[in-house]
Amino acid sequence: RTVSNTGGNYNATGTWVEGVVPTSADTIVFTSTSGQLTINVASSAGSVNFSAYTNTVTINQTWSIFGDINFGTGGYNVAGSNSLALAATSTITSNGTAWKGNIQIAGSSQTYTLNDAMVVNGTLRLSGVGTGTINGFSISITGNLTSTTTSTFIGTTELILIGTGTWNNTSTGLLRLPLTINTS
Repeated sequence: RTVSNTGGNYNATGTWVEGVVPTSADTIVFTSTSGQLTINVASSAGSVNFSAYTNTVTINQTWSIFGDINFGTGGYNVAGSNSLALAATSTITSNGTAWKGNIQIAGSSQTYTLNDAMVVNGTLRLSGVGTGTINGFSISITGNLTSTTTSTFIGTTELILIGTGTWNNTSTGLLRLPLTINTS
């Protein structure tokens, strides 16, 4: 499904070139002419490709992604206080683009693979079920790192705290990933 030139609310058929609201099986494509997209209701999609996007995506409700994500070249903005939620095994390609919003790593015993180093400028929230695996490269976090689950997170990805955020664990979950604290 392609975001139309006029954009709009996620749940409006006119927001989409095909005239159909995406489901968790659909790939979302942002073109260089796609308008602003607002996640106004809890929504889900398959893969997401921001590769040519230059507008704003506003995430006011949780946006669950069940496939791969390509952050593109970063000519777009991310607004809203809710999260892009990785809900199933996926590959994330950042292309050197910092994600300007919040990311939630959710799902049940999923594996997430980073194709390159990733930067999260908002909150990275770990909230999966079971044992989640995060492999490849690193995730630099300029905002907060929050764990709200009893899950265990393992893998090869290094988490690097580089901003002014806080690390908060509100559950009995385990973080068994390399962690560098490079901030006060």
